Amino acid sequence: MRIEAVLFDLDETLHARTRSLAAFARRIYVDALPGIAGQTSEEDFVEAVLRGDERGNRPPEGLLTWLANRFDLGLTAADLVEVYLAWEHPVLFDDAEETLRRLRPRRLGIVTNGSERSQAAKIANSGLDRWTDAVAISGALDMRKPEPGIFEDICRRLEVAPASCFMVGDAPEHDVAGGRAAGMRTIWVERGPWPSGLARDYDASVARLSEVVPIVERWDRE
Repeated sequence: MRIEAVLFDLDETLHARTRSLAAFARRIYVDALPGIAGQTSEEDFVEAVLRGDERGNRPPEGLLTWLANRFDLGLTAADLVEVYLAWEHPVLFDDAEETLRRLRPRRLGIVTNGSERSQAAKIANSGLDRWTDAVAISGALDMRKPEPGIFEDICRRLEVAPASCFMVGDAPEHDVAGGRAAGMRTIWVERGPWPSGLARDYDASVARLSEVVPIVERWDRE
């Protein structure tokens, strides 16, 4: 079957969210010197931020409010949100852009949960907008993965059928199960453990994004 489009999750699939958050935390720590040095070390501060993020389960606004209350940074929660949204250096996984380049001329899209402001800023500041033909952000659509509607929305805008798409992501429930329920082929990116009790219902799994390309090409030939 001809694969017309490949859709990607954003955080921890294309965007190395944990690395980006650590870099952001280091910047905040340095900007808050010298006052914060008496409160905690840089490494402990970064570790506290990563723990407070709860593996991406805490919205950025909630994380930054917690951070402003936890440490005396000389910044309010609103200040931190503005700094976060203006953060110009989101870190992509090393093979992200090369993978997207090799998948052309197929249509490419991003399907991500999160606020419209923060996710759109990551996509623009990382340069991913140069590679994508459409983006579906839950905060803009009032629906989120694994709901079928968010996958159907991007398919309409790409003018492709779900059956001719691959959904690629690291989240078993949201990306793999959600994409499958919407009628797509799915590829799980192994960034963490598979949840116990959830059926391993995917077409392929990969350790690196670059491995997606030969899988898609093989399906094109079958």
